[in-house]
Amino acid sequence: FEGHCYAVFSPDGRTIATAIAPGTTDMFLVDAETGRVRLRMVGHQATVLCASFSVNGSKLASGYADGGCKVWDSSTGALLRTIWLGSLITSIAWGRDWVQ
Repeated sequence: FEGHCYAVFSPDGRTIATAIAPGTTDMFLVDAETGRVRLRMVGHQATVLCASFSVNGSKLASGYADGGCKVWDSSTGALLRTIWLGSLITSIAWGRDWVQ
């Protein structure tokens, strides 16, 4: 993962969410065992700064430099929701009660 700006493991440890390098707008889901890219998530308009898997691993939230947060289906890469918070997002955490 040389050059990657962050890496986040899924709860089961089988998948890593990452952005290739600082300044990138795409995220990738990578098989933790083989290192192969499983999914590429495209749709950010600014640099991806952080990501976090939901407690059960079914969703992935990502935050980016222009104040947006995207929620993805981690098995298909489908964009489920965009939330605009209006300021830089540098960290995301899921509550234990919100696992769907």
